[in-house]
Amino acid sequence: MSQLLKSRSRNSAFTLVEIMIVIAIIGILASLATVGVMKALEKGKSVAARLEISQLEAGISAAKTDLGNVEVLPSILKLYRSKSAFETAANATNSVTLQPLDPLAKSSWMFLTKAFGKTISGESDGTSADVLEWFGADRNLTTGVLISQTGSYWPITAQAPDGSVTLHGMEVLVFLLGGIPAYDTSANKVSFQGFSSARLNPCEVKPNSSLKRKGPYYEFDTARIGSRKLDTSGYFTNYIANDLMNDYKPKVYTYKNPYDGYYAYFASTDYKIYYFNTPLYFGSNSLYPFRNGTGLYPYINPKTFQIISQGKDQAFGAGGTYAAGAGDYTIGGVGYDDMANFATDILGKKDE
Repeated sequence: MSQLLKSRSRNSAFTLVEIMIVIAIIGILASLATVGVMKALEKGKSVAARLEISQLEAGISAAKTDLGNVEVLPSILKLYRSKSAFETAANATNSVTLQPLDPLAKSSWMFLTKAFGKTISGESDGTSADVLEWFGADRNLTTGVLISQTGSYWPITAQAPDGSVTLHGMEVLVFLLGGIPAYDTSANKVSFQGFSSARLNPCEVKPNSSLKRKGPYYEFDTARIGSRKLDTSGYFTNYIANDLMNDYKPKVYTYKNPYDGYYAYFASTDYKIYYFNTPLYFGSNSLYPFRNGTGLYPYINPKTFQIISQGKDQAFGAGGTYAAGAGDYTIGGVGYDDMANFATDILGKKDE
């Protein structure tokens, strides 16, 4: 009996070779599983970006209706903190041609007065009759008390000599869809408050007010809010990774996609007027509105807008002409994996 048990014990043991084979099989299965998981995660980011583009479209539609039934949300917008300075710049004309001296100030003024009402005037901060809190002052969200006259959209380094700040692309959408930003320094958190329906001041924040607020029209993931920085020539054309988790100081905000890259926004009214010769810049990459032909108005979505997302490589193709399978949009090209609201798939694939 004892000999039989010993024989069975020896026969049931694993040899070193068998153990090595099992370990090798487990390693192969683990590597296959890891590859599968990574592919699933990347696919998930692509799906998330595609879904966000659709959600941004819905937010734009809601904002257009609620903000005075405007036809298009602009993709370039000039703001002045002082309403009187804004109105003066918007109405200044050439004495000979009678054309606006600052067409962007004029178009921005016309859009904002349509969206918020012509009687809009802002409110004095109690120290100067001409210092108005229009699109910039920060208030305490609990008490409504003024925190900063300069406000979240008025970092000194972003202001032009006339005190204005010009928003481009997604910066405009963050402003119009999110509304007035507020940051809590103690909690290290930023939030977007929409706009007040008070006709005198859309930036008003009064927590106990019975006035209905306009927006926010989109719930931005504040962990993906980015900001601008000066480039070597002194212009705010480059974008940097979001450092707001450690620093909620006043900034001009833009929005990043699930890949940690960026979204871009072009309104149809601005395709040719502002972006025909001047692209949006993202670091060393430039991006123009996409065209699908030639002629006077060859742009894709000629009456609405374009929303474009960087892909896994976190870089935009050059834009300009949408020619799938050519140039930036060949496999491995910088724009191959870009996505847009005018394409059902990535821009490197021919749309069905």
